[in-house]
Parts: sequence; C-alpha cells; structure tokens
Amino acid sequence: MTALTGYDRLECLGTWHPDAMGPGTEVVVTFGNATLVIADGAGRPLAHWSLAAVTQRAPGTYAPATDAEETLDIADREMAAAIARVQAAITAARVRPGRVRRRILLGLGGALVAALIWWLPGALARQMLLDLPDVRRAELGAVLLGQMQRQTSATCRAPVGVMAAGRLAERLWPGAGWQIVVLPHDMQAPVVLPGRILVLPAGLLETATDPALVAGHLMAATLGDDPVDRLFAQTGLMAALRIVTQGNLPDGDLAPQAMALLNGTATTPDVAALQAAMARAQVAFAPYAVAVGLDPGPAPGLLPAVLDDGDWIALQGICAGP
Repeated sequence: MTALTGYDRLECLGTWHPDAMGPGTEVVVTFGNATLVIADGAGRPLAHWSLAAVTQRAPGTYAPATDAEETLDIADREMAAAIARVQAAITAARVRPGRVRRRILLGLGGALVAALIWWLPGALARQMLLDLPDVRRAELGAVLLGQMQRQTSATCRAPVGVMAAGRLAERLWPGAGWQIVVLPHDMQAPVVLPGRILVLPAGLLETATDPALVAGHLMAATLGDDPVDRLFAQTGLMAALRIVTQGNLPDGDLAPQAMALLNGTATTPDVAALQAAMARAQVAFAPYAVAVGLDPGPAPGLLPAVLDDGDWIALQGICAGP
C-alpha cells in the first residue's frame, strides 16, 4: 500500500537521536510505502519505522512508538505534512473499526461463545480479519519486515536500485500500490507481507538473466494465500482477537513468523492463474517456466520490456551500495 498518493519516495534531511541521551546525527529521511526509512549520508539504513506506528512528540519531533527513546527531528514542511496526513488517516481508520467492533461484540456476544465451541478457531479468526483496514495491514507488514531485518540485515537501499524496484512494481501492477524491497538473504523465493509489501531475495536478482524471470517469481508470490490470513493461521485466534479489539500485536508475537518466512520453501503456484496474470501484465512466461521446470507454452508475440537495460542493471546492483 502506498501510504499517501503524491508522497511516494519523498525525501528530506533530519536529525536522528538513537536514544534520549545520545547526540543527534544528520540523516536522510525517506517516506516510502508504509515505512519511514532513516539512512546516513552514504545511504546506509540506520532505522526503519512503520508509518502506521509513528507518533509526534512535539512539533517537528517524531518517534517510532509512544514509548520509544529514539526520536527524529524534521524541519521540512512537506515531510511533516505527509506524516500528519498519515496520522489523520490512521485516526480515521481506527474510529470506524471501533464502531464495528462494538456492534460485533454486542450483537454477536452469544454467537462468539457458540463459535468458540462449534467453529474451528482458524475459521473464526479469518472471519474477523476480513474487514481489517489497509492501514492496519500496512502496519503488520512493516513490523514483519522489521523482524525479518533483525534476523538478517537491512534491506538493500542503493538509490538507483530503489527507484528501479519502484518502476518494476508499477510496471507489473499499475496503480496498485505494491512495494518491492530487496533483502540480502538466501530465501528460496519472494514472500508477500501484509500491506502489499513484496520481499525479493537478493540472490534471485544476482543469478537472474532476464527481468521477466524476476517478474514471474514476484507475480507467483502474489497468487498465494492472503498474507494476513496466513499470518493468523500460524499465530492463532488470540492474536486475531488482539488485532481486532486492541489494534496492536506485540513485535515478539511476529518474530517466529518472520523467521518462518525467511526459511520457508518455494511453492508451485496455480500455473493457469500465473499465466493469465503475466499475460495481462504483458510479461513473457517462458523465462520463469523454464527456470522452475514448467511448460513454457507457445512463444508470445512481441511484448514490451519489463525494465529497460539501465533499470535492470540498477536493480541487480541494489545491494552494492549508493
């Protein structure tokens, strides 16, 4: 999900305080899809904040959570306005679900008891998560991404590579708000996080000879189960209840899921669905099919490039530094 239309990849300078007592450091602040990235002058990430969790301590001063010692000072008016709009959107999104939750609790109190007895807990959790707001999905995705980075290292952030990843996402899903991030970890395949965040393993980029192959892997990943549904099938009913009734989930509850995503095995997608999706995006199916041992089918006609040569080279070098 793009946090706010018109602010994608907005950047400014700021002063980052890693703790209450430490000196401030001049940093580059990037307003991305669902996250606020704080990097040093060389482009190396220092912190990765969920936009949905950012709080304002004072005019121009922000923190990643209400109880965090870490703070960020921003004087740029456009960045401050963007963050303020995110906070307003979160407030609006959380007011409506509050009324829905009250109606559910009041109208279905007895049914909930019956459901706990007669329904499978997983089915109940999925039902409760059907109306989870996009802003909450983005928050879950950002927290999961942060947990994955704790197990590996920060996402690759070479600026030209980040821009190329954004163009690839727009090429495959125009206007849909997908975000592609590259993680320097030996995952078997890309994984989808809540909030339309696609985590692409750097190893796939390093070995791929055709951007259509990378596109095939990314599109195959999006055809799996809903990432929120998959997440709470693992965490269980009580985690789903906390999200619906309290609006949060402790980071520690997501650490095992982050590790499972990093170590998961690649799955074979619905081939017909993938072929149809790639055909709609005008991306050749053959490079992906040959790589994973599927029938590539008849050769298509002339298709537009997935990425131009400059963007493809930039994307492959996204982990090489600024």
